[in-house]
Amino acid sequence: MVLEIAGAIFVPLILLLILVLSLPVAFSGLFHWAEKPSGQGELAWAWGLARAKVYVGAGGPAGAKPGVALRLGPLPWFTPGSKPHRAARPRRRERPARKRAAHRSGAHWLASLDERIFGAAISFLRSTVRSLRLRLRLEGEYGTNDPDLTGYLSALVAVAAGGPLQLNLTPAFGEPRVDIRGELRGCLVPAQLLWISARFILSPPVRRKWWTMLTRRKAKS
Repeated sequence: MVLEIAGAIFVPLILLLILVLSLPVAFSGLFHWAEKPSGQGELAWAWGLARAKVYVGAGGPAGAKPGVALRLGPLPWFTPGSKPHRAARPRRRERPARKRAAHRSGAHWLASLDERIFGAAISFLRSTVRSLRLRLRLEGEYGTNDPDLTGYLSALVAVAAGGPLQLNLTPAFGEPRVDIRGELRGCLVPAQLLWISARFILSPPVRRKWWTMLTRRKAKS
């Protein structure tokens, strides 16, 4: 009797979850990332049954404040109100900082990655881009304090560029710099994206990497 009641409750919920995750989500947006990110984007779930607009920084229309606007079916756009003001809590006394290991450079971090993890990451990116039906255009400059890390990023950009990805990005070696403008649009199916992500996380080289890190952390604790 209990199993029948549980099945009558959970089976429809599971089927509803599968249906929700199987419906497409279309997205589009414009953005500019410099000193502060700004832009605007729109999401449309189930062929426009539910919509959301997001404004970040000064990226919205004239006079629009950063925030989110929602719409369900033919109903008018709805902007959630701001949260009520709360009194500031007294600051806690800061504890003495723990001693941390010396900061690792980008070159040291890259050395810990083997070719199999790099190949799995590239395969994951390509599968993700295909599943998103992504059309992306980026132009501008980028750079970090570490020339090796900047070179690694430029290699990723070179590999990813082409087809639906129009990447006109110039690396700035030796200086932290970000000035990128872009436009994107695409469509995703959440269930498909979850499957691709799970396949990447559980792939042998990636699984060995995070499992080793997890066991080391447990051993130290």
